[in-house]
Amino acid sequence: MSAWLRRSLYSSFGLLWLTGSAWLVLHFFFQGVTDFGPAPHPWEPRLMVMHGVLAVVAVFFFGWIAGAHISEHWKRGFRRVSGIALVVLIALLALTGLASYYVTFEPLRQGSSLLHEIAGALALVPALIHWIAKRSNGARR
Repeated sequence: MSAWLRRSLYSSFGLLWLTGSAWLVLHFFFQGVTDFGPAPHPWEPRLMVMHGVLAVVAVFFFGWIAGAHISEHWKRGFRRVSGIALVVLIALLALTGLASYYVTFEPLRQGSSLLHEIAGALALVPALIHWIAKRSNGARR
């Protein structure tokens, strides 16, 4: 994978994770209080827009590398477990993100949102495992 594509992929997913994490922190710990009860933090809608745009960009870059990177490394047997975990996680996040936005049946939408928040918060773990495994394999070659 070329250096610019790698940087684009890492930065889009990194910013995606940061905007989602910032939204979670604001949503759960910095709600405003009004005469009518709790109110969302004023930055929540802006972060959701940025998160949504970054999701499109990240999925685009992921799709771009999926064809070449995954098939090439699958044949060689490199990091299959962490790679499969990342593919499943990205698919889960994409589907639950869409469901959180488009599903109108409230219990299903809430469940999808909760699953998206948990999976998104934990997404850094398999990504780092996959990246660290790449670095350690590169050092041994």
